[in-house]
Amino acid sequence: MKKMLYLLSICFISFYAGAQRYLNEVFAQIDSIKDVQYGSAIAWNNDTVALFVDLYKPSNDTLSNRPLIILAHGGSFIAGSRQDEFINDLCRRFARRGYVTASISYRLGVNQQNFLNISEEFIMAAIRATQDFNAAVRFFKKSATQGNPYGIDTSKIVSGGYSAGSIAALHSVYLRDTSVASQQVRSLIKLLGGVEGNSGNPGFSSESHILVNVAGAVLDTQIILQQYVRPIISFHGTSDNTVKYGRGFVQVNGFNILQLDGSSLIDMRVNHLGSKSSLISFPGVDHDLPYNAARRNTIVTEMALFLYAWLNGTLGQQIYSDLRVAFYPNPACEVLKIVLEKSAKLRILASTGQMLGEFELTQGENGIPVQHLPRGLVILNITDGQNTITKKVLLQ
Repeated sequence: MKKMLYLLSICFISFYAGAQRYLNEVFAQIDSIKDVQYGSAIAWNNDTVALFVDLYKPSNDTLSNRPLIILAHGGSFIAGSRQDEFINDLCRRFARRGYVTASISYRLGVNQQNFLNISEEFIMAAIRATQDFNAAVRFFKKSATQGNPYGIDTSKIVSGGYSAGSIAALHSVYLRDTSVASQQVRSLIKLLGGVEGNSGNPGFSSESHILVNVAGAVLDTQIILQQYVRPIISFHGTSDNTVKYGRGFVQVNGFNILQLDGSSLIDMRVNHLGSKSSLISFPGVDHDLPYNAARRNTIVTEMALFLYAWLNGTLGQQIYSDLRVAFYPNPACEVLKIVLEKSAKLRILASTGQMLGEFELTQGENGIPVQHLPRGLVILNITDGQNTITKKVLLQ
């Protein structure tokens, strides 16, 4: 019996000796602080809405300056709450890894009676959510100057979310210069009081340092400018019919609302600008991406590795000069979408090497008809004259 207890104790010590804070779950217990008000703002119907955050942090932690992860829930800007099961699960898992984590509420709702201008209504909802996200970042920076009650390191702030929440986080980080937005978007931002908004905590910076994007998108990747680019890890299903993997219409209740650039285009833009982007694609998966145990575990594992490398200075940045290509769906049936940063030539080959077709590809998204090609594995050969890449696609 003593020998068994000794062996168990050795295993226990070895496990924790090998565990690494921020990478592994090293805290068995976490503390939560619920219903902390971080601001308030005027909603779409002119009601004043109080904004809250729920916090999670490791119990009995000896560190007093921890990285902070701020996450926002999904729900198409009309539904959802900071009690969202997926977001709360992420908060708990990363609090056990040693982070302080936060799940925020933000203003919801659109004027659905304004059907003829429903696209503008949803753009304004996204702007309001972005303003609220900015206020949440400012709230934590303000708290650090007032005794730092949550024990955070304001130089290490992670912003992220799922679906609509990710859209808010993405624009909080990347939409710093509104002059690059379309005239329509600029007008709506001005109408709503600027991208920083009036949700609370003025006088503090709303900038964060790295992004976690789960099935999110931006109005246009051209809003991401060199001076404001930040590292990002993205998770997206290639068959997402709500927020498209490439460029496409966001759908709410089956209706096309507005066109956005999804994770594949964000990934190319960020890498092209010289920062670090990691895109984890899930072939054939729709918008319910995180609501599957295996896929969620992949999100947690890859997110932990990415953030751990960032904290340890091993993430790195490099100018990406090679040919960047995203393609979907895979398997493909009738049309194969190929997205590039610059023009290139495509050759489609059978697995035997037989030429099946040649196409000129332009910058952006290209739709390649493949319904006439033989079913099975084909090879994509893409070249811009200097760089060549080869990809495999299944036609079925």
